[in-house]
Parts: sequence; structure tokens; C-alpha cells
Amino acid sequence: MNNTYITSFDYQVPIDKIPIAELRQVFIDDFSDHVDDLESPKFQNITLDEIEAVSVYQNYNPGTEVISVIEKVLTDKSDGRELDLIIDYSVVSKLENGLSIGNKIQEQLNARNALVLSVGNGGCLSFMLALKTAQAFMQANDQYKNVLLFSEDHVIGNRYNPGLNVLGDGASAILLQSETDSTMQLVDVECYNMGRLNPVLGVRHDLKGNFKYKEFENKIQPLHYKVIYDLFNKVLRNNSLKIEDIDLVLYQNMSHNDYVGLKSALQLSEDQLHYGKMKGHGHVFGSDIIINMCHSTEQGKLEKAKNIVAISSGAGFSWAVSLIKN
Repeated sequence: MNNTYITSFDYQVPIDKIPIAELRQVFIDDFSDHVDDLESPKFQNITLDEIEAVSVYQNYNPGTEVISVIEKVLTDKSDGRELDLIIDYSVVSKLENGLSIGNKIQEQLNARNALVLSVGNGGCLSFMLALKTAQAFMQANDQYKNVLLFSEDHVIGNRYNPGLNVLGDGASAILLQSETDSTMQLVDVECYNMGRLNPVLGVRHDLKGNFKYKEFENKIQPLHYKVIYDLFNKVLRNNSLKIEDIDLVLYQNMSHNDYVGLKSALQLSEDQLHYGKMKGHGHVFGSDIIINMCHSTEQGKLEKAKNIVAISSGAGFSWAVSLIKN
């Protein structure tokens, strides 16, 4: 059975930005019908001001933004002709004819031998689902030695979700290999899905009913940290680890309040939890974990960490926790 190693990863967000204040006003003008549904004073008081602004693609053309990120990830590691599998974990963006961007990427990379898959069904959990899928392919068949995962997302519609997040555009990519000098190994990915909650939150951000605030507050939020706690401890048990063995925890970029909630739920120390790069980025769907891998690398944390845990959730509703050993 082949091991799965992380060889390289990167991301990119657009230069153009929209201030939170402007997005909030657009929301008030066009989408404020449901904001009164929020009952908890805590949710009502989450301003998301710490994000300041989010990056936005102008004149967006699907499949053109991520290619430069992929080229950086593949440099000196593998070219397109050596790829065996390409997985598109984009959440909201597709080609104009509705197909996965992965088809266009395969053509641009001349990756004729690569199988192309798309796993956007897990919402913002798509990156974790892509990791689990890639690991399964690589462990099951020696044919899959070089696997590219990528996403490119551009929001159409509302970006500001009171009490939850502010959505930004961006692209990310990661290369997984079974034969490499890298010591960063993907060891475990545990996922959980609760399909009955699918009406609460969707990815049609142009629709007013896409996010049901009251149901999120009363159905999702009470479960959120409990499910993460259970998955986190399952990963620890699977790998004979204790919480003190975890050196670094990477999380999705929703809000500072959400980071505080995670820290409390898992009883993490300040040194264990990496506060992600939300400022100027917001929540960039499945790219959040890659963004925070890059951010923690810049701060010298990732390379020093032996046991790394990544945590995210997504519409559906679904959750996942992964373990990376370095």
C-alpha cells in the first residue's frame, strides 16, 4: 500500500478588494430580509470587521486564474504529462457549460493520462473530501503516484453572511505523491455528513434563501463543535495520539469568534491553534486550509510541527478532520 505525501502547495487571491463595509451595505439593501431571524445576541454582535476586506476577481474567466498556481506547485516536482489524477475541489465555479474546471486544466497541462474528478458536493469541505479521495486512489492502486488537487472559486451574489463569514475569491493547489523526498505524510482523514441539514446552507449565493440564519443558529451551531470534537478524538485514537501530541491545528477562516469557539471546544493551547489569514481574504471555500498551510509556513510553524491537524466543515452539512505527520 502506497503512502501519500504532500510535495508542494500554494494559493493566490486577486489583487482587487472590496471592503467589508461595502459588502455589508449591499447585504442590507438586497438580502436583509432574514437577518432578523438571528436570535442570539452573540451572533447579532459578530461584526466580522477583523476581515476588513476580501479579494474579488474582475472579468472572471473560469480555469484561467488557478493555472499559475498549479504551475508553481508542479515546478521541479512533476509536469502535467506525469499526472495520474486531477481532482477539482472548486465549490462554486465551473466552466460555462457547467462542467468541472478540471477538464480545462487537463488540456492546459497536457495531462492526457490523468483521470479527472470533481468533488465540490461537500461545499467548503471539498478540499478534505479531495484529500480522502486522493489517498484512497493512491493506496488502492500503484498507478496513482502523482495527484494534483486544485480549486478556483468566484462568488456570484451575496458575500456577507452576518454571524458566519465573508466570502472571498481565490485559487489553490496541492501536489500529492507516493514517491518523493517530502516527509510530510497525509495519514488520516475522517469525515461525517448529516444530509438532513442540507436546506440550511447552500452555494447559490445569488438566492435570498441560500442561507437560513435561524436554522443555522439553532440546528448547525449546537452540533458544530460537538461533531468536530468527536472527529478530532477519533483521529487521535486511530493514530494512538493524545491532544498534547498535536503541534499545530489548522482551521477554516470564518471569523475570530469561530477560532475562539474551536479552541475552547478542543481545549487547545494558544501555541497549538494557528489563527489563519482572514484579513484581506475572508473565507475562500476549500482553499482556506491551503491558505493557512502557506501562512503557517511563512511564520515558521509548519516545518517545525510533527503532528498537524486540519479541520473544516461545509454545507451539506459535513465536517472533516485530517492528520498530517511531518
